[in-house]
Amino acid sequence: MRGFLYGSSGGVLLLNERGCGAGGDAWAEVNPGPGEKEQALADELHRLSSGDDYGVAEVVVTGKFEDRHRSCFAPRYAIFADGLEQLTPVSVVNYFEESNVGPAGGYMPGVRP
Repeated sequence: MRGFLYGSSGGVLLLNERGCGAGGDAWAEVNPGPGEKEQALADELHRLSSGDDYGVAEVVVTGKFEDRHRSCFAPRYAIFADGLEQLTPVSVVNYFEESNVGPAGGYMPGVRP
């Protein structure tokens, strides 16, 4: 699955496609697996995430996909990664600019705005 992997200061990694919107149903929580390369990427995404800013990189994730069914306050899907290929360098995005919804609406599941 190809998408944008977002880190959070709370330790959650979330995968989404940028066009799906911050409040969309397409969020997946990603467990990056125990590999050194995967953990280094996760650490870098978390390190760059604070306040309204999130570390992000485009990735291809392979692994076990799980539908958690509808959940209001957590990502609906989970991916337990066997492989994580980083396609772009890690950058920082502002949550409100990225979501195009502004401070009054939208959220990233599992992440407090």
